[in-house]
Amino acid sequence: MATFYNLYDLINYLEKTKENDSTSKNVNHQSNTPQPTSQSSNNNVQSSTKCNNFKYQEREPSFEPNVDLYETKDTVYIELEVPGVEKSDINIDWNSNASKLVVSGARKKNELLSNNDSKLLVNELEYGNFKREIKLNSNLINLPSINANLNNGVLLIKISKKPQDSLNIKVNIQ
Repeated sequence: MATFYNLYDLINYLEKTKENDSTSKNVNHQSNTPQPTSQSSNNNVQSSTKCNNFKYQEREPSFEPNVDLYETKDTVYIELEVPGVEKSDINIDWNSNASKLVVSGARKKNELLSNNDSKLLVNELEYGNFKREIKLNSNLINLPSINANLNNGVLLIKISKKPQDSLNIKVNIQ
């Protein structure tokens, strides 16, 4: 039984089985046994085996790194698993309209895979572009204090919280 991890794998499998079926039908046409035709007695019914006109676009490889988010009394910590990603390939931005911290970047494919002499036997590592958006309350965090450190494939982002005293506002009633 075949395992499909995405639609692209399923489409490739269907195309390969279709090629195998067409090869076996060509062999059967050479024999004297009658073969069913794709037209039925009802002219409005189309053959369900015809998919030569199906075109698809190969997807750009992407993945979503795992994230841990935790806080202490005065700091918010965000950890992302990004093994094999260089510091220069990571971008950290603050989207003030949506109050989101956006971490994006790319993991490059191994150079051995692009070599024509190599043959891929198992493909479980994810590569390509990634993007994680983490919604944070901008009223509770000190945006200029965002600090990031990449160590052993783990990106640690530290964000200081605003002091609780500045969050309490006394409203005078008139």
